Amino acid sequence: MIEDLLQNGDFEAPPAKIRVNETNQRAVLSPSNKLSGWEFGGVVEYIKGGGYISLPDNGHGIQLGENGWISQNFRSKPGSLYLLTFTFTAAGTDCWWTPSYLILSVPPHSTVFYLQQRYGHEAWETHAWGFRATSVKTDVKFARQAQTYANISCGPLLAAVYLKEQENLESVSDNILLNGNFEQGPSFYPKSTRGVLLHPVDDGDGEASSLPGWKIQDTVKYIDFDERSRGIEIVSGPTGGIEQSVYLATGVKYVLKFQAGDANNLCYGGLAVGVRGGSSAHNFSYMSYGKGDFMDFSMEFYAFAQLTNFSFVSLYRAETKDLTFCGPVIENVVLVPSQGELKSKASNILAMMLAILLALLGVQSLA
Repeated sequence: MIEDLLQNGDFEAPPAKIRVNETNQRAVLSPSNKLSGWEFGGVVEYIKGGGYISLPDNGHGIQLGENGWISQNFRSKPGSLYLLTFTFTAAGTDCWWTPSYLILSVPPHSTVFYLQQRYGHEAWETHAWGFRATSVKTDVKFARQAQTYANISCGPLLAAVYLKEQENLESVSDNILLNGNFEQGPSFYPKSTRGVLLHPVDDGDGEASSLPGWKIQDTVKYIDFDERSRGIEIVSGPTGGIEQSVYLATGVKYVLKFQAGDANNLCYGGLAVGVRGGSSAHNFSYMSYGKGDFMDFSMEFYAFAQLTNFSFVSLYRAETKDLTFCGPVIENVVLVPSQGELKSKASNILAMMLAILLALLGVQSLA
């Protein structure tokens, strides 16, 4: 079962006096018809998916009408990192070209999400957002942005909300990078094949990356390969990517290893990844057949500064035949000292230990 700190985050517990089905898909909430776990205001409708309303598994959702909003508070730990995953779409019959904006607020932070409908084949999108709690009780609020819609039914339709507390990252002995396998991240919608869209945040504003350990450039997609492994698809072209900075020993040679492939989403053709490690940069190209295949890559470099930055970017924008954005997928990123450096250090340590032993035995070295 998916972790969720919110009550009724999937909206499958309906209001007591409301019944919706395939023929009657909409019902307006009222003070006497409240939604379990949630507060609301303005015009809010309870929706059943199906037909022209596209929702994951044809489940239930909440559409925010004029001045509409919903909110819920939860017990939080000040300073802890929380990751929020949510799915939203537009619920009208002719909303494909109508903008839909959703405001997400977690005081003191607030951001606006725009439904682009270019990152998958369905009309709905799943996004993630990270934040650090500032008190023992935190309020999560979704609202419709105040603007004029050509079609009133094209306001944002929220399909599911999942909230998890992220444990602190711990370094491992075989990888200098944090979360190099991308196992730590936001929740996935059950049976999801589309992944979760991640966006950059303003570090100075106190927001937190939704991919722990990594900084996000533009838009990337967090992917779960049947729980086998997790990866990052760079779907926003040359402006998109991920990066991380770590402290290294200057003058030491390191090797950066990673796997690159495709998301098994019919992203055909040549893909290319630009990789930078400190002052060294390399481009890696490979052919994608859109079947989820991966290749191993690596690069060696010397560290010339203690704080060294590593980044992965797509060298160009890629699209599927139906004009859905796609791109190279990165997974299993590992940074370690090169074997030569390890052998040299081991030899130096052995020589030092031998010298100490000889000194203790009073043996003079032959000059």
